Amino acid sequence: MSAALRVAVVTASVILAAAGLEAPTASAATLPVPLHVTSAAQTSAPCDLASSTSCTYTGSGELPTVTVPPGISRLTAIVTGSQGGTPRGHDPDGGEGGGAGQVIAQLDVHHGQQLQLWIGRRDPQAGYTHGGGGATSSSSQGGASGGGSSAIVSDNKPLVVAGGGGGGGGGGATTTIVRAGSGGHGGSGGKPAQNGQQGNGNYSGGKSPYRCSGGYGGSGEKAHSGKGDSAVANFVLGGGGGGGGGGGYPHGGTAGYSGDGTLTCGGGGGGGGGESFVGKGAHLLAFDGVAGNGDGSIVLSTHLTAAVFHCTHRKEAWRVPTTVTSVDAIVVGAAGGIPTDPGVSGRPGYGARVAATIAPAGSDLTVTVGCDGNSGAGYGDAHGGGRGIAHTFTGFNGGGGGGASSITDAAGTRLVVAGGGGGGGGSTYFAPQARGGNGGSAGYGPGRAGAHGGSGGQGIYGHGGDGAHESKPRGADGEDSAKPPLLGGGGGGGGGGGYAHGGGRGESNSFGGAGGGGGAGDSYADPTRTRGATFEPGADGGNGVVILLYTP
Repeated sequence: MSAALRVAVVTASVILAAAGLEAPTASAATLPVPLHVTSAAQTSAPCDLASSTSCTYTGSGELPTVTVPPGISRLTAIVTGSQGGTPRGHDPDGGEGGGAGQVIAQLDVHHGQQLQLWIGRRDPQAGYTHGGGGATSSSSQGGASGGGSSAIVSDNKPLVVAGGGGGGGGGGATTTIVRAGSGGHGGSGGKPAQNGQQGNGNYSGGKSPYRCSGGYGGSGEKAHSGKGDSAVANFVLGGGGGGGGGGGYPHGGTAGYSGDGTLTCGGGGGGGGGESFVGKGAHLLAFDGVAGNGDGSIVLSTHLTAAVFHCTHRKEAWRVPTTVTSVDAIVVGAAGGIPTDPGVSGRPGYGARVAATIAPAGSDLTVTVGCDGNSGAGYGDAHGGGRGIAHTFTGFNGGGGGGASSITDAAGTRLVVAGGGGGGGGSTYFAPQARGGNGGSAGYGPGRAGAHGGSGGQGIYGHGGDGAHESKPRGADGEDSAKPPLLGGGGGGGGGGGYAHGGGRGESNSFGGAGGGGGAGDSYADPTRTRGATFEPGADGGNGVVILLYTP
């Protein structure tokens, strides 16, 4: 395998005796696929990492120490933080908690070394660094707590930390005069961590005469203590509560702000995600993100080899070792692109995250990693659509669609495809409070391969593109705005690339309004060549990634 392929290959041949572990903190398993680890019931016996097995650790806070036995120098770790919390209550308009950061790394260890394991939860008191608490609200929905980080620590120094997601903002209160705004989604933990989403005002999209405006989202990686900041309630105006920041290292996420509004109708902002980290004594294989994973987890594995592929704008060949009969794959599509004015424009959608076991693996595989749409149409197995151009000074360009990532066999059959996210819609000078629509995210499930549509821009807006709308895999180009002398609006977002159906275009308009976000592309796993496939949205903006795990 040539260095030009930019493939990181690491072999971890490890036998680790996990002495003194208390049930139910660990369970024995084979290779950790689909690497979407939840808090499932654990076995009653302590987990002993014998040859070709893995141990999955779940629980709360600090777990008992693992001691490295003689003759062991390396192991592979998959560390996942906690998802941010989603507001409770009857209000359906609370923002979703941000996804967790995930780190896959090789650890250099030695005999007698003590490894402390910390597991993050959606609880302000759990994790290596805790998530911040959500703000309460006297008359609207309270915000949710940020997720705590998960970590492996040795000699009081962190080796690997996976950041937690930010908490979702609470929805505002609906009255007979005005409909409330929804809370902003929490930002995802990771490297870099994502900002929380701003809460929304009333349904008209701008500040109403009754001061119904959403609270600002928190920033990722800004809380200097590592612990996520807690949100402060707005006791006077009483909009939806802001979400707490996610825990991370060295920086946690800041909290979202409570919603504004004399009628308590503004939605709270989502908390920012916490930062992920790899320190001395650990070697990074990949930063990743997981949406909807719940509480955190740590996987320690033996005899495990990883090959990691990144965006290179070309296909890359990979020869399967002769002794390998199956490969566990994580395939993540690229996110859509950021519009030219990210402050008030729409957010890009995430690419899909598809995890599956490829069996039989065959002899040769080809990997294509999708690239984001920040510079236009994202490269991929199927390209994303181009960004919609604002042809007048009154608007901003939309973002391009993200490219799809894929694995194909020697015959060219696509085995796994993860669709790309839609680009965000551009905003306009005339209505800066009227944001462009968000791009749709991929990976929500089997219905039309789980592609969500983009949302419409606010104000006199362009419509969002439908998910998996196109008759071909390439995403549709975002619609350009009208040219002078017409009053141009913001450009539409491009659709994400997919397996069979790319995302639809975000539309623009001729009346100075914001552009719609692009739809996401569809995803796929070949039912005859893969097993255990799971589909979910990614939680890490930017380029896609493909990770192959196998035992030689």
